[in-house]
Amino acid sequence: MRAISRSYRWVLVTGIVHVAEQLGLGLDERDDATRLLAACASVFGDADYATVALLIAASGLGLLLFLATLAGGRSRMRAAGLFGVVAVADIHHVVETVARRAYSPGTASAIMLVGAGVFLLHAVVRGLQASAPSPLWIGTRPKRPLLARVFA
Repeated sequence: MRAISRSYRWVLVTGIVHVAEQLGLGLDERDDATRLLAACASVFGDADYATVALLIAASGLGLLLFLATLAGGRSRMRAAGLFGVVAVADIHHVVETVARRAYSPGTASAIMLVGAGVFLLHAVVRGLQASAPSPLWIGTRPKRPLLARVFA
């Protein structure tokens, strides 16, 4: 758990540096976000409804990850694993830089963010292995629901 907390802090710090670099040097993700909003607007028929639907989905996911982090245990590790996967997904900046043969905004900090994400995923895998039940253990463990663990 300690390694997960330490790695999560590194992902947080490098994520802030990554966003600052992109704000200072330019945003390429704006075009991707515009295409996503246009695709959702075609489904809903109106850009305003699509924007609200995307905000509700993003807020719901954020709250679910927050609850999982508060619950602790394997739920916390799964939430940390998702953050690690998102951090590693920023490798696309490096791929874009190589493909363009020119600097893509966010590449320098993306390298640090991907490294921090790899360390976080490694810590999560180690934590899941440590918390796995012994193969000799027989029986079922009663589990309390996620919300019962959070609000207990």
